Amino acid sequence: MFITEPKIKIRRIKHGDPGFKIKTDIQLCDRAAIDISLDCPKNVRETIIWAWNNGYLEAVAHVTEPELTFIGLTQ
Repeated sequence: MFITEPKIKIRRIKHGDPGFKIKTDIQLCDRAAIDISLDCPKNVRETIIWAWNNGYLEAVAHVTEPELTFIGLTQ
């Protein structure tokens, strides 16, 4: 059995990296985020928010190299 390198690589981009924001003529939003359910217990929600505010959590997006190239070309 031979293992070969995948033809398309997946890249991870995080908040602040080029291409992380999706921009249209009238909208600007992050490509990824965390969403806390309304059913989440208050103490857990507060812990998640604390972790986010203190840099222990971050939003990341995974894109293929062709997508990342296209994002760079269109900006």
